Amino acid sequence: MARYAPAQIALHWIIAALIVLQYFTSEFMGGEVEHAGEGAAGSPLLHVLPGALILLLAIWRIALRARLPQPPRAPDWTGSLASGVHWAFYALLFLLPLTGLAAFALGIEAAGALHEAMTTILLVLIALHVAGGLYHHFIRRDDTLARMLPFLRR
Repeated sequence: MARYAPAQIALHWIIAALIVLQYFTSEFMGGEVEHAGEGAAGSPLLHVLPGALILLLAIWRIALRARLPQPPRAPDWTGSLASGVHWAFYALLFLLPLTGLAAFALGIEAAGALHEAMTTILLVLIALHVAGGLYHHFIRRDDTLARMLPFLRR
C-alpha cells in the first residue's frame, strides 16, 4: 500500500491539533481588532502564534508534497472530491493566517470578516475530510484512512 511519508503524517496531525487549538482560542480574539494593544494580557497571542505556526507548517507541507511521491487517489468521483478538498485546505491554511494577521495587526475589518467566513468553510471541509476517511474505511473497506493512521493497517 502506498503511504505518505512520516513527515507528511506528522505535519498532518500537528496542523490538525493546531486547528483544534485555534477553534478554542478564537474567543480570545473577540473585539481585539478594535482594541489591539489595550490590556488583554497577551491572550490574543494564544490564537495569533499558533496561526503563524500553521502558516509555516503549511509551507513545509506544500514543499514536501512537491518533493515526495503521493499515494494514488481513487480514480472515481471520490478521488476528485478528495483532491479538491485537499487543495482547498492548503489555500485556507495560507489565507486564514494571513487574513487573521491583517485583521489583528493592521486593523483591517474586512480581513476579519473574511477570516471568520473562511473559518466556517474550513469547518465544512474538515467534516467532508473526516466523512471521506470514514467512508473509505467502513464502506469501501480500503486503506485510504490507514495512509494517515498507520496503526490501521489491514
